[in-house]
Amino acid sequence: LFKTPNRVLLFSIGAMCSIVSYLIFRSKKSDFLAQFAMAISLCGQTLVGIALFWNFSMRNENAFFILGAYQLALTFLLPNYLHRLLTAGFALTALLIGLNLHGIWGLGTAFSATAVSFIWLKENHWSIKKQLWEPIGYGLVITLIISQSLLVGKDLLFWSRGHNNTWLFSHAPLLASVLVALVLLNVLWVIVKENKLAIDSKEAVFIAIVGGVFVLISFKIHGLSTGLLITLLGFMRGRKVLLALGLFAIVGFFSWYYYNLEQTLLVKSIILMVLGLVMLVAYFVHKSIYSPKTQSYTIAKSTFKFKKLNLASALVLAIIAVVLLGVNYSIAQKENLIATGDKLLFRLRPNDPLSKIQGFYMLVNSEVANKIYTELFNNKTNYGDIYKQLNKTTQGYVIVEKGEYDVVNFVELYTDQELKENQYKLPFKYRNYRIQLTTDAFYFQEGKAQHYNKAVYGEYRYKNGELILVNLIDKDFKVL
Repeated sequence: LFKTPNRVLLFSIGAMCSIVSYLIFRSKKSDFLAQFAMAISLCGQTLVGIALFWNFSMRNENAFFILGAYQLALTFLLPNYLHRLLTAGFALTALLIGLNLHGIWGLGTAFSATAVSFIWLKENHWSIKKQLWEPIGYGLVITLIISQSLLVGKDLLFWSRGHNNTWLFSHAPLLASVLVALVLLNVLWVIVKENKLAIDSKEAVFIAIVGGVFVLISFKIHGLSTGLLITLLGFMRGRKVLLALGLFAIVGFFSWYYYNLEQTLLVKSIILMVLGLVMLVAYFVHKSIYSPKTQSYTIAKSTFKFKKLNLASALVLAIIAVVLLGVNYSIAQKENLIATGDKLLFRLRPNDPLSKIQGFYMLVNSEVANKIYTELFNNKTNYGDIYKQLNKTTQGYVIVEKGEYDVVNFVELYTDQELKENQYKLPFKYRNYRIQLTTDAFYFQEGKAQHYNKAVYGEYRYKNGELILVNLIDKDFKVL
């Protein structure tokens, strides 16, 4: 089918797969047959999608609109819970991509949020059709979180790069946050009405203030309103899964914002501390509003007593003690190496990869490492035994010579020869197609990338066969 593309044939086979899946789902219930029917249906949807993309191309919004409509029809027609959850999510994803390709960025997320809130707010009306609307509701929620995450990272806009960067394109995450915030405010209004609260009651005022604060924050932390919306819907309807998904989204969007802050760790720590204080103040305000004023508090006498440790607790404490001792012993060794080791400067070729999880660091690569790689893989005849050993053990030794300003130069690979004055035998490893003398990462504060891009040398300390990177040095031999 794929070697000789035939759009009509692919679409026909895909449609037949959907029909067969429908018949199996409607037949006698069986877990095996249900899973088999789902596999057939997913294959059919894939064939229909490929046929549409071959007909329209993957950058045509009509292909995604038709595919989304097809999957939406399957969502209602095929009576299977998991299948409905998946196809509802697939249909919404196709619609979002189609809207982006059409030049409507950010509005798809607002539409998704509106659909999610409408379905879960109307749960009392569709409770008799739980097997239909519940999986659709969950599928749309998961897709909303994923699409908002991709939109915040601008990854979903990848499909729209062929368009000019209009105002709507550049401000899509902000626009989505604003529209989702409006949907969130509507949900808060429904909460007030469902609980029959007076507009001027302290509860309604508190809800309005907290909701307004979160809406304002969401303009800065895109996606936060989406997480809060889902959390509120889960709490209102007693849905633990929705509640968990909403809390996960809140933590995820806040973490994304935190890791993208171009601030030092000190500033980030202050931000977290202030946020914690604000939440504590909100907690006590909430407690003062809802706690009965006549409630009295008594402080009970402490009855705490030390208990004898059982074997399991003693074992856990012993393991913790061993781990702490081992870590601190390793730290002491590194400190001694830095203080007493020989100073060696390596010419570097720095690169800043900016890891979101690990932090900001400079990926350093020395000229000595490049020389080792060249000698090993371009002169296999001269170093045949070492080359074979390298492929087997992924490690070896190199001889370097220290010259003026403690700068070292490559001499040759170590083959049991005697070292001359100012020469060192250094270990190296071959990993992921790169030569490493020691760790190749130098961590620094956020916002300092341009400062450390001036690095020309890396200052290492060497002692008893161990090498450690200590500082980065500029062209004038000054520590950065």
